[in-house]
Amino acid sequence: MNLITINNLTHSFSEEPLFENISVDINKGDKIGLIGPNGAGKSTLLKIILGQLQSTEGKVSTTPDISIGYVPQMLAFNRIGTINDVILEDYLRIQQNMNMLEEQMANTKDLDKVLADYQKCQDKFEALGGWEAQDRALSLLRRLGMENDLDTDISVLSGGEQSLLYFVKALLYQPDLLILDEPGNHLDFIGLAWLEQFLRGYPGAVLVISHNRYLLEKVTDELWHIERGQFNHWKGKYSQYRIQLLQSQLQQKKAIDHLDKSIHETTSEVKQLQARASSSYNPPVGVLKLLNTAKVKLKQLQEERNKLNIHQESAIKINLQGQKHRSDIALKVQEYSFCYSDKTIFKDINFEVFSSERVALIGANGSGKSTLIREILDKGDWENSLIRLNPSTKLGYIGQDIKFDTEDGTIEEEVRTWGSLSQSQAFNVMAPYQFDYQEMNKSIKLLSGGERQRLQLAKLSYLETNFLILDEPTNHLDIKSREILEDCLKDYPGTLFIVSHDRYFLDRVIERVLFIEEEKIHSFYGSFTDFFRKRYQQLPHMGNRLHNRRRTNTEDKTFQDQSWETKITQWEVEKEDLQREIDSLTLKNKFTEALAMTNRLSKLQKKLDIAYSQWDHEL
Repeated sequence: MNLITINNLTHSFSEEPLFENISVDINKGDKIGLIGPNGAGKSTLLKIILGQLQSTEGKVSTTPDISIGYVPQMLAFNRIGTINDVILEDYLRIQQNMNMLEEQMANTKDLDKVLADYQKCQDKFEALGGWEAQDRALSLLRRLGMENDLDTDISVLSGGEQSLLYFVKALLYQPDLLILDEPGNHLDFIGLAWLEQFLRGYPGAVLVISHNRYLLEKVTDELWHIERGQFNHWKGKYSQYRIQLLQSQLQQKKAIDHLDKSIHETTSEVKQLQARASSSYNPPVGVLKLLNTAKVKLKQLQEERNKLNIHQESAIKINLQGQKHRSDIALKVQEYSFCYSDKTIFKDINFEVFSSERVALIGANGSGKSTLIREILDKGDWENSLIRLNPSTKLGYIGQDIKFDTEDGTIEEEVRTWGSLSQSQAFNVMAPYQFDYQEMNKSIKLLSGGERQRLQLAKLSYLETNFLILDEPTNHLDIKSREILEDCLKDYPGTLFIVSHDRYFLDRVIERVLFIEEEKIHSFYGSFTDFFRKRYQQLPHMGNRLHNRRRTNTEDKTFQDQSWETKITQWEVEKEDLQREIDSLTLKNKFTEALAMTNRLSKLQKKLDIAYSQWDHEL
């Protein structure tokens, strides 16, 4: 069943097209991921679909009586009342109408009309599942990690918790089409896991904007990609799409490499013909003809090269400088307790973080992750026996809300506060982080989340820290920026201590998990996916190498389970080796060989998808 048809949709901003000629359908049961860099036009497209914005050209047609649930990324929350008032607002309105009609029944002269109106309200109330709505609302809140009762005043809730109320409200109605803009921003990893499961089995259509690659892989089977005004439609899983995109980029690089060689050869030919033509007063007609032909060819080649340049992604490789500690232990927390008001957050916790180790700190929302980070930053010291930092530690921190000392100044002014730097030296510091010379005069207040992230990384690299504490570092970053950050952190020589709900990011970066539960901290060696499978007996389809896997109840483990685990481990190692080989061949401009490798990578990914699915089923 077709729900929405988009036909030749174009939208321009300041006479420049944000996107052009989009023609696509949304059908019942579709699970669509809308992806692209920040500022590409994703949220604008959603607003046009929702009728909140008029497109420059084209048309959006919706099926009559279609119900749409929408949860925006940012909510202007200025209401008063309880959780019940917000979530069950529409149900309460219908009930109020029913109560009013009941009162009219005793005094009306047109009882038939009042009864008919009452019946309509009752039918609508029952169609929306009104009698069970309160129980469903409470169940949804619990699954998303909120323990508050429905009569809790919303004024005591955090911004993230208030946003979750609108999310629950949208899910409650089970609309034909559910539209979500970055739905995982305020969920902990348990809430995210539940959300993935819920959306995957949702009977209606789902259109989700997300930079969460794990969620995209688990939930969607169709992708809309907007970038530089171009719209691409892909049917299939996210992992296969990334391989196809890699193949496309390699083909483009191969074409650019071929054009560069042709331009070099043609330029040499033009110079030789010009030298022959200028060597005599009346050059031969044949030489002039050849020269003219060569110039035309050179112009055509350069125009073709410029077109490819427009669509080529900037190659960014951040080298995050750092140092190693001079001893084995970077951080030691011993018999540490923390209480807030009358609530105990931690009680006699003990753990160590070793030098150059990569550790994730995870736990449910409200478990104390940010509190512990704040305590380490404020109280960590070699002389503090409860929170002891290595005396050689040079601590760096990236928080969820990145602020700079020179918020009212420019990028250049901020950079020059880091040391005795000239204007040109400040630019040289920032150039690897994709800031050009003109952007050095850009006001820090105008920087996006991704730009702030890059500026902070540049600062930490310049100061050569050896212990980085990162609190939700992928928030506000698009997929490309997340990949850059991951590559940067993988090569960082110092110690990493990370709070994040981005499981794809964690799997690529960390090697140990510290898990907060019931006022204690527990340690698990391995990736986040390893931890999650053991702790919750679930097998997400995406994940990296299964090194250091530990399991409980091994006596119940079948031979077939062991077989799948062995195959997955082997194939994940092979996948990483292939990806490294592709990177190496690309750097050497051996694009034909790299493309051949991506075909092998695609086949291997399909085998992994099947293996993960089988193992998940057997667990």
